[in-house]
Amino acid sequence: MKFADEAARRARLALVLAEGSGVAEGSGVAEDEARFLDRSATRAWIVEERVSA
Repeated sequence: MKFADEAARRARLALVLAEGSGVAEGSGVAEDEARFLDRSATRAWIVEERVSA
């Protein structure tokens, strides 16, 4: 996903993790992911684009 800035990224993350979003604890998402994801081997990166000369 691409965000305009860090504030926009954080706002989106807050929405995704908010109660009632379907991702909150007890929603079943973590249980479903456990069937096909190995969280100990899953990584995420934040990449910032920059223009260079």
